[in-house]
Amino acid sequence: MASGLCDILERAVERGARLGAVVTEAGVERAARDADGLYPLASVRKVVTLGGYALSVAGGVCDPGEPVPVADVERWYWPGTDGGAHRRSRDWWASDTVVPLEAVAEAMIRFSDNAAADYLLDRVGPDGVDSFARRAGLAAQEPILPILGEFRAWHRSPDRWLALDAGQRAAEAWRHARSPATAAEDSPVEEATQRRCAAVGCRGTPRQWARLMVRLAGGIDVPAEATEVIRRVLEFGAVADDPVTGRLGRKDGDLPGVVAFAGYVRDRGGDQPEVGVALFVRDLPGQWQGRVARALPQSASELLALATSAVGGALRTESADS
Repeated sequence: MASGLCDILERAVERGARLGAVVTEAGVERAARDADGLYPLASVRKVVTLGGYALSVAGGVCDPGEPVPVADVERWYWPGTDGGAHRRSRDWWASDTVVPLEAVAEAMIRFSDNAAADYLLDRVGPDGVDSFARRAGLAAQEPILPILGEFRAWHRSPDRWLALDAGQRAAEAWRHARSPATAAEDSPVEEATQRRCAAVGCRGTPRQWARLMVRLAGGIDVPAEATEVIRRVLEFGAVADDPVTGRLGRKDGDLPGVVAFAGYVRDRGGDQPEVGVALFVRDLPGQWQGRVARALPQSASELLALATSAVGGALRTESADS
């Protein structure tokens, strides 16, 4: 899987895609490619919202068991724009009325539910989410913005969206998210416009995201209670107490022309150090987007194999000093 993904990425780069990747082990950068380039995060940005929520829990502001009306989450739902993610959340919740607040956070990561992400972002607030980003060392991170408002901007005023800076786009997205739906949303946006808009939305750097993954794996710079919340949600598919490969925390995402992945492995056998990986791709030719997305690591062993391949040069890595 790892070598297959590396091969796919190299072939995509040869056809015009741009790739940024960093592998970090025990806080030491082992491999880097365009490490400080700004890349759109797609749904990987939901990890920052999760971090803001976890800090709110640790500070006693949010109660994971608080009952949340599903209708309040669905206020942020735009049918047909999430690949069925919210429907999968509803099936998993098995409830038509109320779910615990942490189940909303879990749906945001497990199913990449955009409505759950926007609801939680609104609950925690941009300041709370930005506070986590700063605390976690994401100095280059652009503001996390509501996905509903972002998609509405693509429909309503794509040229204006492209002309704004990151802070202005965040304000624009909140304005659109809080406004009523309009007839503009009934018309599809051509793919070329979607790709241009996706390329500028909510960006971060591979270097800072790989370091964030190791921080989250090691519980560094984050209160213990917040770390517990983050791990509980990010590691939803991890095999408990695997003595060989450890525990996997991961989030991926894609938008037209964009694929993003950030993950870590911790609690590896033999006291081996935590590994963090960030892998961001933009300007992907259409037929390559699905290939990259399908080849992303799904297990701790696959992430470790990818990290080994990257360190060995399979991604034509640049040294950390270059």
